Formats: sequence, C-alpha cells, structure tokens
Amino acid sequence: DQTILHGTKVDQVNDLSTGAACQKVCTEHTDCDAFVWSAESSTCLMVALPDGEANAAATPKEGLMTGLPCCRPSQSADNEVPKDCPEHLADTSLQTSEVLQQLPDLATAYDCQKACTKRSDCGAFTFGLPPGSTSGEVCFLRRLAPDETPRIQPQDGMTSGLPCGCRATPENAIWPESDIDKFTMPLPRGSEPSKAKSILCLALVVPYSYEVGLIQMQYAQHAGIFECDEYQVYSNQAMVIAPGLETRKVMTSQECEVGGEFKSALNLRIFAAFWRQVISDGHYLLYNWIVKADPDTVFFVDRLRNVLELHEEGSQDLASTDSLLSCSSYMPASGIMAETAENMASLCGVLAACFGKDGNFTVVVEERSSDMLESSKESEASVKRTEFKVWSLLLAQWSPVFEKMVGSDNYAESQQSQVVIQDFSAVAVEIFLRFLYSGSVGGSITALVEVAAIADKYQVEALYPLCLYLVRTALKPELACEVLAVADGFHMAEMRAEALDVIFTNPKEALGERPEIRPELLEEILGSSLLCIAEDDLKEILQSWRTKEENSLESIISINVRTHSEHTDNVLYTFWERYRKAGKKGTFVGGWVVVILGLEQREAYTMDQLQDIASSTKRFTLGKGWVQWQLLHAAVHLRGFSFGDDGDASFSASFRIWSSEDGATWHLAYESLGEEILGDDFLACKRPPSLVNYFKVEVLEGELSGIYFSIHGILQTPI
Repeated sequence: DQTILHGTKVDQVNDLSTGAACQKVCTEHTDCDAFVWSAESSTCLMVALPDGEANAAATPKEGLMTGLPCCRPSQSADNEVPKDCPEHLADTSLQTSEVLQQLPDLATAYDCQKACTKRSDCGAFTFGLPPGSTSGEVCFLRRLAPDETPRIQPQDGMTSGLPCGCRATPENAIWPESDIDKFTMPLPRGSEPSKAKSILCLALVVPYSYEVGLIQMQYAQHAGIFECDEYQVYSNQAMVIAPGLETRKVMTSQECEVGGEFKSALNLRIFAAFWRQVISDGHYLLYNWIVKADPDTVFFVDRLRNVLELHEEGSQDLASTDSLLSCSSYMPASGIMAETAENMASLCGVLAACFGKDGNFTVVVEERSSDMLESSKESEASVKRTEFKVWSLLLAQWSPVFEKMVGSDNYAESQQSQVVIQDFSAVAVEIFLRFLYSGSVGGSITALVEVAAIADKYQVEALYPLCLYLVRTALKPELACEVLAVADGFHMAEMRAEALDVIFTNPKEALGERPEIRPELLEEILGSSLLCIAEDDLKEILQSWRTKEENSLESIISINVRTHSEHTDNVLYTFWERYRKAGKKGTFVGGWVVVILGLEQREAYTMDQLQDIASSTKRFTLGKGWVQWQLLHAAVHLRGFSFGDDGDASFSASFRIWSSEDGATWHLAYESLGEEILGDDFLACKRPPSLVNYFKVEVLEGELSGIYFSIHGILQTPI
C-alpha cells in the first residue's frame, strides 16, 4: 500500500499477476531503480530515481506495491560482508562453462556457498556426493560469465546455488519459468513403516515476532504441537527458541504482499517453500498424519487423535494391547481372579477343540514350491491346497478385513463362502486360525513371524504384539539370521530390526556358520558399521566358512576403521569408564557429556551430583521437569532404556524420554503415563530413524526416585 513520490518512468509492463513478477522485470531492466505494481490493473511501472538516490521515497497509497530491484553488482562494495544469499536448489546440479575448484572437506552447502562467495571469480556452486563416489561430499566452485545462465540438471542428493551478495547479473538469475516450477513439490524418498494414529506436528515461525514467545510458552508447558509424537519448528532463520529447541531453516523470506478480494496475505510462495523443505527432510514418512499449526493456534492433540481413530479402520496403538488373554500364559492376580482365569482357560480349551470340526466358511491355502514359482508352466495339479472349515462370524469378530469379505454380497468371498490365500503357508495360517478360536498362539519362531504378517494383513490387532513379544523372548543369536530372512520376506520391519540388533550385538554367535540368506541381506550385515566386532575377527569368521565366495565377501566388509561400535546396556557409564581408563584427562562434564537442566532442576543438584548424572555412576532423583544429555563425539543406535538394577524398586511417574540426532528435531522414544515400572525393567523404545546423541528425560507428574538413567544400544565412537 505504497507508491513512489518522484522519479522518471522508464517503462511499463501490463498483465503481471504479482508484485514479485514486477520486481523481476525491473531487475532485468538496466535503467529501472524502483517499481510500482497495481493489484487492480496488474500493471508494472518501472522508475529511474534521481542521481544519487539509492532508495525510493514512498508515500501511502492503497492497492499499490513498491520496491527495489533484486541485488545488483553495483550495490555492494567488494570489501563489504555479503548479506543477501540466494536460496539453494535441492536435488539439482548447476552446470557452467568451467569448474574452478573442488573442495572435499566442507560440511554443508552453506559452507560451500560461503567458499564461493569468498572467490571473486566464483559465480555458482554445487555441493553433495557425486554419483559413484564413496569418498564423501564435495563442493564444486564454478565460473559464471556475466552473460551466462547456469544450466539446471536434476541430480539426487546435490544442492546448488549462487554466491551471496550482489555479484550475479540479471542474466545469471535462475528465475522459475512458470507457476508450475515455483510450486511443484519434490517426490517423496519412499515409504516407511508408521505407527497407527502417529502425528508429526509442525509450525512455521516468523523470527523476532510475538510468535516466538508463543512457541516458547507452549514448549515450556508441553502444550500444542509439543504433545505430538514428534514436533518440528521451522523459520526462515536458524535460531534457538529455547534450550533444546532449535528451528529448521526454510529457504524463503516470510515477507509477503497483501491483495486479492479480501485483502489477505498472498503467502502461497512462503508455504510452498515450507512444504518443499518438509518433504525434503523426509521425517513425515515415519508418521501417519501431519499437522501444521500456526503458533497462535489453540491445539489439543488428544482430541484430534480421537477423530483420527475413526479414519484408521483396523489400526491400533501396538503398545496398548497388554490386556490380551492367552490360555497358555494368563496369570491370576488374586483368588477371585484365579477362578476367573481357570474358567477362561477352560473356555479357551473348549473353543480350541472346536477348530476344524465344522463351519460355514472355507479358508483355502494354495502353496507353490520355489521351483514352481520360477517356472512359467504352472499347473493346477502342482499347487498344494489345504482347506480349513471355520465359522465366518468368528472371522468377522476378529478381523475387519474378513468382516467386509463375509458381510457384503459384493465380494466373491461372500458369494462363494471361501477365501483363497496364496501368500502364506498352511502351517502359519493354521496357527492364525487356531488363535481366532482360542486366543492362544504358539509355534516355531519363524512361523510366528509369518503369523504376525498374517495378523497385520487381516488387521487382527491383538495377535501382532503377542507374536512380537514371543519372537523377542525366543530370539537367540543362532536363530537371528533365519528370523531376519523371514521378517524381510514378509516386510515385518519391527521384527527385522530386532533380528538385526541381535546379529549386530552378537556377531560371533550369529555368524558362526554361513547363514542361508539372500546375498543382499548378507551384504547389509557385513557392511554395517554397527557390527560389534573387530575387522580381523570378522575376516576370520568369513575364512571359516570356506566358500568360493569368501574373497568377494571380504571385499564388501566396510567396518569403518575410524569408528568403534560397542554394545552396552549403559551408554553413559561406558563413556565414564573410557574417561577413567584414559587417566581422567580434562573434564568429563563438558568434554565427554553435556548435561542441560530444565528450569525446575537448575538448583536441585551440585556440581558433583551433575557429574554423577552425566556418568550414571550414582542414583539421583528427578522431579517434575527435565534433564538433557548430549554425547560429544559419539552416537547411539538406540534400543531402549532402564532405570536401575533393583527389581524391588518401582516407579509410577508420568514421564517421557526423547532422543535426537541434532538437538533440533526430537523423537518420542518412550512414554509412560503413570503405569508401574520396576527398576530393572527394560523399556523397549520406539526406534528413531537414525543414530542419536541427544537424550532428554521429562517428568510430567510425580518423580523418578533413586534412579540410574541407563541407555541401551550400540555406542559408536571415533577412534
């Protein structure tokens, strides 16, 4: 709502839809010093200012927008510190006529842009891991002639852009060709297993505004987006909003024009950049739902969860199925319950005896041998068929998938009173159907992995967590590779991760004999830096296999000689022991581990107690509030937590445990809402998507009294 007081008209362009488009044509016109754009007529007026005036004197005028052209070389002195840094282009390589230099030791694209800015002859840069390279990321500095426009070439994992400051000419500018280019989102990197009703909550904050104070208040009170499974705060500046809360940077200005029929903020460009950054980050792939809430939104997550549940048919939080009554493992809590449990066991036995005796519905399992699967000449006679007679009402009560099949005449299964299953074995299907009759499950560990896959497909919510519990209990190193192969084949991500953890932490036992698994899985194991074994010991194992592929297997070992992986049930204490064995050189707190206390805890501990908390060498009590740990020069492949070695001690506080790889994005690894936990209980966590080195224990109600904070996982440190 401003116009220019004086100046000389140099040109006029009609039919420009935005003020940004007017600024673009002004930038490309060498005589244009300022512009005025009319929202009503879509007219762009370009103006030359009187000699010596660098800025246009403006006066209020409703419906008009005025501004200066984009940065030009003449507007900055050579010795001036550059401030205007163009946005980066993700998954893009800029090609110019000449490469000036390759820098291999830079950490980020921002460092690469800074290096380009410092060279007067550098006009563009590209940063990332070149195709086929294994030596690390490289910064390419490129020459850009005054009349040259860089060529944009799509390339995954590369980031490109122009140097900071006013060096580029209008011809160098990388203007989007159309609105399609401006607002096209990048493709997602893929899919990941997600938890039912899981929510990722996001906020976009204007820096140095009242919105920052609102976010600080919500963060301190664990309200709004900070009650979600994971939260991220974005801004166009990287800044620390509160201890432990940093913004993620969005490459855009948050200034926008006002226009349209209702004089609203024309902020589509801002939010297009915001969502492009969210998609590029990729964390949303781990969650079923995304919520973007303005900082001044009053937002109640639990109310939303109740609504989302209606849209996730058959979904269930797997952590809430502890009430399953199993005939083989149900234990009474009192004399009265003993009679109930006895009756329940009797009922289970009666129902189990009914299996296969009668029914109005047939489950047909068709199995093909591996030879037949490879052959294109399959015959019906070569398919093994196994039939189970069951009651359709029983299937429908357990499974919403079967409920739809048998409850609607639109399905062939209902019309024919049978369902044909071709992707599971008859053994596993029988175990699955017997569970539907009796509520009890049992079988070999690999059969239970397959049963879990059937439960997942047909959405039998109570069965999957029971199978997972039994697999965890029975999983031994000698069986881990076999379980990995089966879990991988049925895409059971949680069981696959459990099997890999056992292999990584017990490699000598798990790999004592050459496992009969796919070469890709074997390469994944041998090539992982999480394998807790020395390189020479691993080569000795490979030599003991004495196979023709021994040499090729040794060639894929990528145990990083710069890192050391160690399985531990107490990461902090392991760190302390290394410090002690090194002669206690320097300080442990600050040199090895950083501890940050919440506001409520700042006067609760002495410096000696702070070292005990950092090293997990003595018990401490944590009341309402939080304590945060940061491991320096180390990262953890997280498996879970415990609070001590005393099975007689118990806690009933409401608390959360968070983890993070960068201190900015926090992952909810474990949550207890007041249920009783024994001191030596292992608390299996919701696994973070990557290695982490930040941890935070947050007590919401009550206190954790006399605890050790034990982090279980694989500790990876540089050598």
